[in-house]
Order: sequence, then C-alpha cells, then structure tokens
Amino acid sequence: LQKIEEHFEQMKTEVVNYKGRFEYENRDYKGNTKDNWTATLLYVQGKNINTGKGIIPNFHKDIPSISKFINSGIPNLSMSAISIMEPNTHIKTHSDAENLCYRIQLVLKADKNAALQSADKIAHYKEGELIIFRHSDFHEAWNYGDSERIVLVMDILLPSFDMQDFLDLRRIQNKLRPYYKKEYEWEKDTIFDMIKKF
Repeated sequence: LQKIEEHFEQMKTEVVNYKGRFEYENRDYKGNTKDNWTATLLYVQGKNINTGKGIIPNFHKDIPSISKFINSGIPNLSMSAISIMEPNTHIKTHSDAENLCYRIQLVLKADKNAALQSADKIAHYKEGELIIFRHSDFHEAWNYGDSERIVLVMDILLPSFDMQDFLDLRRIQNKLRPYYKKEYEWEKDTIFDMIKKF
C-alpha cells in the first residue's frame, strides 16, 4: 500500500499518456456487450510478458513505475494487466470457475458513473483506491460515464495455494483445452469438471 501511495500519480500519468499506443487484446470475453473493453497483459504466471497479441512490447521502458511495482516481489502474484473500459460499456456477469485467487484492481482513472459489482456488493470506482474480491464470485462492471475507466489488475493466489500448485493446474488445463469445441468454453469449468468430461 505504501508503494502504491508513493507512486500512484506517476503510474496514472504513464498509463494515461501511453494509452493511445497500447496493443490491445480485443475479444468478446464472457459476454461483454460491446467491443470496447480491453485488457493488456503485463505479467502472467510468474513471468513478464514482452511479445504477442495484446502486449506492450517495452512496458519496462514506457511505464516504468508499474513495471517496477509488479516486479517488486508481490507475494503469489499470478497475473497483472491494464484493463480499459470505454464509456457506455457493460461487462456482463461472469466468474472464474476456479477458486484460486483474489482479484485486486488499482483504479488509475475513473468516471463517477463507473462501478463493479461482486456478489451483492457494489463498489464505485474512485482514483487511487483498491477494489478486492474473490475472482470466483460472480461479478460484472459498467461504465456509463463520459470518460474511460482504467485499472491495474492483479491476481493474488489464495493462501492455500502456492505458485507451483497454480502452474500445475494450468498445465493440466492447457492440455485439455483443445478438446473443447468453442473458444473460451473451457473457462466455465473447474479443473475437476474438465477431467470428468475428458
């Protein structure tokens, strides 16, 4: 928290100034109503992401404050991304089938008419604040304001898991994904559901 407080303004400035040059990963992810919600990966499964679709090739150089923050030894960090939701967007209710992590969103830029609902709780986005929820809880988000909502997303493994457990589960999932006929359909199943099916 102290690191966030000390470097928040720098993080916000770097991301907002860089936004126009993001290489977005665009996809109709779990039923979002419009194609104006985008996520750009920075860090996945213990590794920085430097190449591929939806990537910032030189994010260490172009947004150094965030690069330094997510590489500062955050315990059990499994994923980090920059998520941008444009005005008049509603991401429909969805959840991660696996109960593996907490999702943390650091709000870098927000509109007063943007919010997130997790289970029965609604959190309105406010710059500089953290929103924390279990990623397995059903959640949705919306932005009915006039400006974009930008958050730094971080997934932190639950205390009952360590990174090796997480990587082992992901390896099994990756081997079973090709058996699904529809793209991203596998995300609705737990690892146990996948094993039962195949």
